[in-house]
Amino acid sequence: MPYLCDNKPHAIIKRMVKCISKSGRNVTCDNWFTSIPLAVDLLENDKLTMVGKIQKNKREIPPFMTVAKDRPLESSIFAFRKNMTLVSYKPKKDNVVLVLSSLHDDDSLDSDSEKCKPEIITFYSETKSGVEKVDEMKCTYSVTRITRRWSLIIISSLLNIAGMNGYIIYKSNSDSTIPRKDCLKVLVKELFHD
Repeated sequence: MPYLCDNKPHAIIKRMVKCISKSGRNVTCDNWFTSIPLAVDLLENDKLTMVGKIQKNKREIPPFMTVAKDRPLESSIFAFRKNMTLVSYKPKKDNVVLVLSSLHDDDSLDSDSEKCKPEIITFYSETKSGVEKVDEMKCTYSVTRITRRWSLIIISSLLNIAGMNGYIIYKSNSDSTIPRKDCLKVLVKELFHD
């Protein structure tokens, strides 16, 4: 049936990049979507590189890359595979950040960074803005409440996105510098007004 589609992370990314396939561009993903099989697929079949934070529980990740204990702060461990680099960076005491890249192929550090960050981490931080910004904006003024009812979770998520999109549309169509909180108040009053 044409309306049925696979909603696994790999399939979602493949649908999203269909319009830029074979263009030689880079795709930046968050840890929900990033995986080694996806990076290989994008590189081989779509001629696209990928940079993304990757979850520590992926079976392809060597166990020593996920351990933060007994490692100095701001240290990096690199692992290389054909056309792929994985970096494990320790920014805080008990935290390790893993980033996978099919764009980078060396262990170079960012010379402008005072914390000796790998270039892969710096590149990811500079290009991740879309997804991270949406999550940040949704959490700032959220209507979400703790519940076991899945329908309320979906409705509150839709309301959060609608409020954020309404503010973006308002800002792009006016010269006003109204804060988002005030804009949401006006939006709610207008929705209840007959």
